[in-house]
This record gives sequence, structure tokens and C-alpha cells, in this order.
Amino acid sequence: MGDDHHGEAVERHRVGEPDVRHTMETNEFEVQIIERLTRIETMLTSAVSKSDDHEKRIRSLESFKWVLVGVCLAGGGAGGAIASAILGNLH
Repeated sequence: MGDDHHGEAVERHRVGEPDVRHTMETNEFEVQIIERLTRIETMLTSAVSKSDDHEKRIRSLESFKWVLVGVCLAGGGAGGAIASAILGNLH
């Protein structure tokens, strides 16, 4: 099936017939692409999940901050009222 071209065998195939070597290389390339896409999809799924957890943590910390601010203000107001009552009774 081959001619000798400078000491090398030249493979020939009929027009319309698939080149088996090309098809095998294409299939291997497609498999590699699918495997890489699968790994990327897995990494993205993990990243999105971690992002959702991160958002929940941030919201929780922000709401805790405002609760803490409210408690400090109430505590400061109550402490001031108590101190004022004590100091007012001393006069």
C-alpha cells in the first residue's frame, strides 16, 4: 500500500475512506479534552460550594456585628443611667 519516497514508506488510502491513524489521534484528543473538562467542572463545583459557605459566614459575621453594637449601646446606656443615679444620690 505504500510507495518508497526517499527511503520512507508513504501510506496511502482511498478517497472517502477514513484515515484510521487520524481517527485514533482524534479520539485520543477528544478523550483528553473530556477528561480535562470533567476535572474543571469538578473544581468549579467545589469552588461554588465554598463560595456559598463563605457568603453565609460573611452574612453571619455582619449580623453578629450589629447585635454586638446594639448590646454595647444598651449596656453603655444602662451603665450611664446607673452611674448617674448613683452619683445623683451622692450629692
